[in-house]
Order: sequence, then C-alpha cells, then structure tokens
Amino acid sequence: MKILKQAIFVLIFFKVAFAINLNDTSFIYKLLSDFKLQYELFKNSHLEDGKYVYTDKYGNKLIFTVDPFLQKKVKKYLLKHRVKYGCFVAIEPQSGRVLASVYGKKDICLRNDFPTASTFKVISAALALEKDIMEPQSHLYYRGRPTSISFRTWIRGRYRYKTTLEQALAKSINPFFGVLAYKYFRNYNLEEYAKKWGFNLSFYNFPWGRIKNLNSIVQVAKTAAGLGPTTFSPFHGALIAATIANDGIMPVPSFVEAIYDRDGNLVYSFTSKYFWRVIDVDVANKLSNMLEKTYAYGTASHDIEFRKFKRTFKNIKIAGKTGTLSNRSYPKGICQWFIGFADYRNPSIAVASLGINRGYMTTSGYGISAYGLREYFYEKFGIIKKRRKYKYRSYKTKYKKIYYIVRKGDNLYYIAKKFNVRISDIKRWNHLKHNYLYPGQRLVIYKSYSYFKKRKYLKIKYKVKTGDTLWKIARKFGVSIKALKKWNHLKTTNIKAGDYLIIYKSL
Repeated sequence: MKILKQAIFVLIFFKVAFAINLNDTSFIYKLLSDFKLQYELFKNSHLEDGKYVYTDKYGNKLIFTVDPFLQKKVKKYLLKHRVKYGCFVAIEPQSGRVLASVYGKKDICLRNDFPTASTFKVISAALALEKDIMEPQSHLYYRGRPTSISFRTWIRGRYRYKTTLEQALAKSINPFFGVLAYKYFRNYNLEEYAKKWGFNLSFYNFPWGRIKNLNSIVQVAKTAAGLGPTTFSPFHGALIAATIANDGIMPVPSFVEAIYDRDGNLVYSFTSKYFWRVIDVDVANKLSNMLEKTYAYGTASHDIEFRKFKRTFKNIKIAGKTGTLSNRSYPKGICQWFIGFADYRNPSIAVASLGINRGYMTTSGYGISAYGLREYFYEKFGIIKKRRKYKYRSYKTKYKKIYYIVRKGDNLYYIAKKFNVRISDIKRWNHLKHNYLYPGQRLVIYKSYSYFKKRKYLKIKYKVKTGDTLWKIARKFGVSIKALKKWNHLKTTNIKAGDYLIIYKSL
C-alpha cells in the first residue's frame, strides 16, 4: 500500500512537472501562493553557481533562497549521527526567506502531526503577557515536580513551590503553566488565541499546526503546559520563532529567490511579505528576553552542542524553547524539539529542529539546531575551522570501545555496575538525556585495556585466629566480604578460630 501511494505521488508530480512553465504568469502566481509546490520543486533542484536551481523543459530557471553551505553541513551532521527521523529548518526572520530545509533518511519537514510538547508554552506565555495576567518577574505558586504531567498533582500536591514566569519558561515547568491556565485562562479562548499563531489555518498550502477542541479547563491547563492535543510541523515551529524575532510580525516563508526566462531576463524577484501582526513589540521583546534564559541556564544549557556554541561564540546569544514528549503515532519515539533564533538582540536566523530519538541517535533534537546555528555563524563571519589532528589519540590508546546491546529488563544502574563505570559516563558517551533504554539499543562503553588483560592472582591459605571476623580479614587483604564467601562457599559470616580460608590476591 505504501509503495502504491509513492508511485501515485511520483506520477502526479511528473504530470505537474510536465506542465510547469516558469514564464507563465498564472503559474508564477500559483507557485508564489503554494508553499508545498515550492518545496517539491526545491527537492528536484540542482546546484549551479553556488545556488539551488530548478530548470523547466523550456529552459526557464527558478533560483531558490536556500543556503547550500548550511544545507550540506547539517545534512552531513544528520547522517553522521544516524538521525533517521529528524530535520532542521531555518528562516530569515525579517524577510521570510527559507535558508535551510534538511532531513535525515526520511523527509518529515512538511508533516504537521508531531506533538508540540513544551514549545507550546511560548504561546501560553505570550497570552499571559499580552493580557497583562503576568510579567516576566511575576511569581506563581504551584505543586508537583517540574516534569509532573498529573493535573491532580498540580492542584492538590503535597508540596508547594514558588517561581517566576521567566524561570518557569526557561526550565519548562509543567505545573506552573497548568496552574496559570487553570486560574487565569478561563476568560480567554486559548484555541482562538492559538489561531493568531497559525494553528488550525489552511491557506498558502503551508503545514500549519493543529489544535483540537478544548472542552474542559483540565484540557486547557494541560495544553498550556504543552501536554494537550496540539501538533505542528518543523516549518511552523521555525515560523513561530521568526515571528517573535521579527517584533511580533509573522513573515511569509518562501523558497523562491528569483525566476529567469530562457534568455536570462528577470521575470520575478523576491520581495518580503507578511501575514499579520501577532503580538505587540513590547510583548515580543519580553518573550525574547525570557527565551534567552533557556540558553543561559534553562533546558538547553546542558546540551553538548549548545556548550560548544557558547565556547565558540561568546558574544552571540540564542533565544529559544525546547520540548520533549513521546510520539505515540508513527514513527514512535521521543520527540525532541528546539525552536529559536540568534542573535536574540539582532536576529538574523530563526530555526526549528526535531529529532525522534528511538535509541540509536547519537545526538539530540536540540543539538541539531545548535550545530546548524554554529555553522551558519561560521559562514557569516568567514571563520575557517582547522581540523585538529590526533584529537582523540591519547583517549583511544588508553581505552577500548565496547558495544553493549540492551536486553529486556536492563537499566543504566545494572549496566554501570556490570562494567564498573559511572551512570553519568554512560549517558555522556551515548548522548542520553534521559534514563530511558530500549531492548536492542546499542550503547558505547569505554574501558581501559587493563580491564581486558588476564590478571595473575596469588592463592593464599589463611588460618583464622581468635578474634578474627570476615570484615577484618577482607580489610587486611583488600578484598570484599562477598568474594571471601564465594571463594570459601560460605553461606553466613560465621567463622571460628582454626578454620582455613582461601584468598586470591591480585599481583
């Protein structure tokens, strides 16, 4: 069935491609008002003089806005880190030019059925600011842990906490936004407000997000916390970030830079267009300042790629929001989102990245954005990266890489104990953000070569003296009580003077 659908799609596209005439005024109008058509033509483009170009059968040329350097670098990164279901999208906030549209092994850039997760907290925070419900430094009391997903705990939990809107957005505190909606969003229609940001729209053939009917205050509270029935696409996520970066005005995203006829005459040139104003300038500025805290000390600050960005570009700040939630439809896995822009004081690029972590990715969905932003500013400032030879030479000579396949019932504690390593090291080596493991998942573990060498042992026959205990003997020879019991087939710790114990002492 899947192959049949793909065959039908190919036939339809070739039929459309046969009818494409870039010199036809009616087709140009259709092209400029159909985002998915622009994307399909871009996927069939080729590189020519440092630009992506599509040539129709008449010799007319369509030039795309996509940056080949950024496109190639991120594509290579996704394939290197085995990202099957993941993508990276970049838009220029002031104009709406699409700067990049990269995916792993599967094209998911236009799919709008992925859960928004905690990125929807940006919409909730914008509503609170716009309706003067709260300011960034306003406090609110809530109950439950930051990652709690139980509405009952948020309202009736045992312990009570207090934090500001700014801190709650940076650290993605679910109960805070749930209580905020429960107390203050009763007089406002969250579903209608989300339409201002593009949810439930259908024009421009753009992959707008979806939000289902919110029939109860519990559903509203969960949706405000990023746990409700809301979905969107990577392009929509990047457009939301571009709207905040563009002082609250939503630009029209476009792939089309210019169109030339077969004689080289310019038929169409890119012009910036805008949908509407979503929020006021002061609300956009407050949101930008709060979103920068996600990069400074919030949920994105500990990611390895974001730490690399901080070390490389100390004066450039990123404003953004992360989101993590399990995707129960195909493909199943943990959706890791990042939407944001940089530099947050003078934005020149807005991005969105998604990685569906199914256990074999060696990066995170957040890290894809950080890497893409790093490569973008490398190109912008003309920085040439020098490869460091033998970067891991000393590490590789001392340690050997082991691949361990996770079995049913395994956990990080058991694996760490098995190989005598720390749990934090296993998570760092495998870029794990959570303690979740899946059967069949491959883990990388580094052990010193001495671990694999056959050790020589000295067999000692020790006569128990009066006053001796297993604890004293184990301490005297530097072994464990468990080992003593195993070597001597002891079921208890009771020993008596005159008994002989076998002890193996490593040389």
